[in-house]
Amino acid sequence: LQGGTLFFTTFTPDASICEFSGSGRLYGLYYLTGTGYALSALGTSSVANHQIANTFIQLDPGMPSQVALHIGSQAPGADNTGTSGAAGCTSRITASIATSTAAVSQPCVRPALNPWSRFLSWRDL
Repeated sequence: LQGGTLFFTTFTPDASICEFSGSGRLYGLYYLTGTGYALSALGTSSVANHQIANTFIQLDPGMPSQVALHIGSQAPGADNTGTSGAAGCTSRITASIATSTAAVSQPCVRPALNPWSRFLSWRDL
């Protein structure tokens, strides 16, 4: 749970009993409702010429690990294209998920609420 958004992974095994793989998803749901937030934590998709907020994204094949969130600085030129890299994420938060196939997904995520604490006031005693 970070910034009012609960991030978690799920796994769906292949339908064939001869296969040992499957597919994983990363969900980002608002903590008060259990549904997607108006501004999606995981980007948007275009469906019939409409932008729809994603409640989940597909991960690399294999069983995903738990989500590890990395909060860091925004690199110059960051464009938040959905995958962290040299440019970094404009939201400054990257989710890292390893899979059983040794692949690592690192999508940029944007929590619903501000995840940083702030200085509100100072009182000199």
